[in-house]
Amino acid sequence: VEDFVPAESTASQTAWAVLGLLAAGDVRSESVHHGVRRLLETQNEDGTWQEDLATGTGFPRVFYLTYHLYRHYFPLLALARYRKAQEEA
Repeated sequence: VEDFVPAESTASQTAWAVLGLLAAGDVRSESVHHGVRRLLETQNEDGTWQEDLATGTGFPRVFYLTYHLYRHYFPLLALARYRKAQEEA
């Protein structure tokens, strides 16, 4: 990727939003529920998520970073924290 590419939110980006809202105590909002639904709807049959675009900026217009495991562990962490928050609410 040589420049900004407009695209839908990736699984890791969606997870970051959900994690941030949960950390702020926003457990039952529509935004949290929407993010969780998106993670579940975009999850592959094998339990992973596809993430083709770079999510790390590196140096804009020079190089971008791809963290290959972000697409796995951030969505799983967000779903686990969401479930725990729902049980405790």
